[in-house]
Order: sequence, then C-alpha cells, then structure tokens
Amino acid sequence: MSDVTNPDKTDRSAGVRLAIAGNIRAERARARLSQQQVADTMNDHGYRTWHKQTVSDLEGGKRTVAADELITLAEVLGTTPETLWRVPVTQDKETA
Repeated sequence: MSDVTNPDKTDRSAGVRLAIAGNIRAERARARLSQQQVADTMNDHGYRTWHKQTVSDLEGGKRTVAADELITLAEVLGTTPETLWRVPVTQDKETA
C-alpha cells in the first residue's frame, strides 16, 4: 500500500525522519561541531556530495539518511549509529 493511501504510514515515516533529524542535531551540538565541519568531515570520508546544506536538510527532516551515511555520521559525531537511529516507541492505535 502506498503512503498516499495509508495516512498512518505517512505519519509514522515523517515521525521517524523527524526523530532521527533531532538525534543528529542533538549529537552535533553535543560534539560542538558546525554543520560545515560535519559536511567537511563527511567529505573526508568519501561522501563528496555532502555540503552544509545537506546537514541542514538532515537536521530539518527534509532529507533521509542512508545506512552507510548514518554509520559514518555517527563516527564523525563521536556516537553510535544506534543513538542516531533511536526513535521513541509509540503505541499502535489498535492496541491503545
């Protein structure tokens, strides 16, 4: 079923993306790195298409992050992929 026909899935996807975005933003702040510093370091790790705007888009929930990017980003931020990927558990409407 597509996201358009399943609003619950669309809401969940947006919630997951925003939770990951918040985790990335919080960990970058904790590491005291600028968006530009993160982009530059990701470039140093071979992610040549990363720019300050890429980090901004991630933190704003406007861009998804691939698994390989998330693993490298966690290394850059001095944290674990699990910390960045952590999403609050919500109750399903059916079980509530």
